[in-house]
Amino acid sequence: MWGASIPRLRDLAGVSDLELGVALLFVGAGALPAMFVVGRLLDRFGLWLAGPLLLSLSLAGIVVASTAGVGLGALCAGMTLVGATSGAADVALNSLAGRAEQSAGRPIITPVHATFSALVVVATLTAGTLNSLALPPLLPFGLVVVASAAACFAIVGSARKVTASLGSTPVDNAESTSSTRTLSVALILGLGALEALAFASENAHRSYGPAAKSDDCRTALE
Repeated sequence: MWGASIPRLRDLAGVSDLELGVALLFVGAGALPAMFVVGRLLDRFGLWLAGPLLLSLSLAGIVVASTAGVGLGALCAGMTLVGATSGAADVALNSLAGRAEQSAGRPIITPVHATFSALVVVATLTAGTLNSLALPPLLPFGLVVVASAAACFAIVGSARKVTASLGSTPVDNAESTSSTRTLSVALILGLGALEALAFASENAHRSYGPAAKSDDCRTALE
């Protein structure tokens, strides 16, 4: 819903392309620290947190759609919230998929990402249709809240059951710590740089792309 709604959010805020670019930078500004912190929270409290984080991301969309008309400051604040919840949910859901793959002993992460891409198409078409009908801007994000709430309850229930079943299984923490320490700093930094480039490319495509296409359509109509 996000990418297809950016042109309308820009119109609601009444900002220029330059100001929109500045506001979109706050998505990354909110995501980076959230990604750094959420891993520790998952280790501390468990993977069930992925559910509430997903729900918080959908609620962040409601906040942005509700406050975009206030102006650039509110839009930047909303973008920061979206970035923080998006980054946290991204890490949490990938961790959840990794644990599921490890437990199942078969590929899980690949079909999970394929499902994500497929639903991006469905959500984009849905948001585009709703926005073209001049319906309230909250409606597309409201649909996401409903879907996210259902996913939240399913994730929390399943993750807690898995945690309870693993609680009776001893874990060799010393071996885990030793294995973690063998990772070289160069490898970690290399993977981080690769992920940063991928994140920047994806964010540019999903955030700037729809706004640019909207301008092209308006120019053609004029």
